Amino acid sequence: MARRNMVTRAFQGTKIKYMALNTETTEVVKLEHSFAEKLIGNDDIMKALNKYHKDTNIVPAKVLERTPFTKLIGVDVADFIEIGVELDPETRKIVGTDEDTSEYNDEEN
Repeated sequence: MARRNMVTRAFQGTKIKYMALNTETTEVVKLEHSFAEKLIGNDDIMKALNKYHKDTNIVPAKVLERTPFTKLIGVDVADFIEIGVELDPETRKIVGTDEDTSEYNDEEN
């Protein structure tokens, strides 16, 4: 099988197992969720969990386990060119607009 050219990206994330209260049934439940960002402290984790459950009947109560992970994803070059937008290499803004895309780039770029 021939090797395909791909555009790849590695990102760090955090898988969280936590205990929460279902305010509708008053049950304590154990849940897990993966975030596509590196979360270290309990304060940051609880803030992310509360934001994730903002419009639900789930109230996160306690972090049980935090597991950092690195994931490598990829897309064929042809597909990448088809779905991607052109950026100015100096300003990282979409060509022809004033939209700043720096929020999509992490510190390592």
